[in-house]
Amino acid sequence: GRGVWAGGSAASGGSNIIDYVTIASAADAADFGDLSTGREMGGGAGASNGPRGVFAGGGPAIATIEYITFASTGNVTDFGDLQVVKDAGPAGVSNGTRGCFGGGNTSGSARSDVIEYITIASAGDATDFGDLAAAAADPGSCSSETRGLFTGGRLAGASYDDSIQYINIASTGDTTDFGDLSEASQAGAACSNGTIGIIGGGYNPSSADFNRINAVVIASTGNSTDFGDLSAGRSNKGACSDGTKAVFGGGIEGSTKIDTIEYVNIASTGDVTDFGDLTDARYHMSSMSGD
Repeated sequence: GRGVWAGGSAASGGSNIIDYVTIASAADAADFGDLSTGREMGGGAGASNGPRGVFAGGGPAIATIEYITFASTGNVTDFGDLQVVKDAGPAGVSNGTRGCFGGGNTSGSARSDVIEYITIASAGDATDFGDLAAAAADPGSCSSETRGLFTGGRLAGASYDDSIQYINIASTGDTTDFGDLSEASQAGAACSNGTIGIIGGGYNPSSADFNRINAVVIASTGNSTDFGDLSAGRSNKGACSDGTKAVFGGGIEGSTKIDTIEYVNIASTGDVTDFGDLTDARYHMSSMSGD
C-alpha cells in the first residue's frame, strides 16, 4: 500500500530523495530514505515485487541497480548493474517476479531500444530481454501479472511516438504492437491496477505539457481512451497505484517544478482529486508501489 517517488531534478539539482505515501490515505509525502547519488535525469526505471522496489539506471548516465524494502524505511542497497548505461527516462514494468527496463538515453541524446530484465528477489546484474520497436527516451510504462506496456517516448531528433507496445514479461523477446495513444508524446506517467492501465499527461512541442489522462485495458489490444484530466498540463511526473487509486506526483508545468500529488479512482473515469504534496518539488523521478 505504499507509493514511492525517487530522485529527479529539483531546484538544488539532482535529487537523491525518496518520498513515500500510504496510497489509501491522502496526505503529504514523508521521507523514506535516499538513493546512493543525486539523479538529475531521473531516479531510473522502477519495478516492484511487493516487498522490494528496484531502481535501475538514471542520470547522468549510470548503470546502477539498487533496491529498497517497502515495509521499512531507509536508504537503498546495491542490487547489481544494467548492461547498458541509461539516463533520461528508462521505463520499468514487472509481473511481481521479474522487472524489465526499456528505453532511455545511453549518452547525450542517443536513444536506446534495449530491454533488460532481473529477478527482483535475487540481486544481480540485468540480462538482455529484447528490444523496443524503436529507440526511445521517456516512454511511460505499466503492467499486469502477464504483460508490460511501454507508451510513447521521444525518438531520435525531435520526433515523438504515439505507439503503445507490449511484452510478455515471463518470456523474452521484442515488443508487439498494442495500439496508439491519443497524442504522440513523451514522459506520460503510467500505472495500473493489473487490469486497466492509466497514463497521465505528457509532452510534445505542439501542445507542450498536457493534462489528458488516457486508459487502456492491458489484456486486450487497441488505442487508448479518454479517462479524465490532471489539474494542469504536466509531464515527467511519477505514478503509482494500490490497485484502487492511480496517484500522480511531481512533474513540470512549463519551466516550473511541481510538488503536487493527485489521484483518480481507477474503476471510474473522471478528473483528479488532490492527495497532498511531495517533500520537495521535482520532476523526472522514478516511482512505484509495494507492500
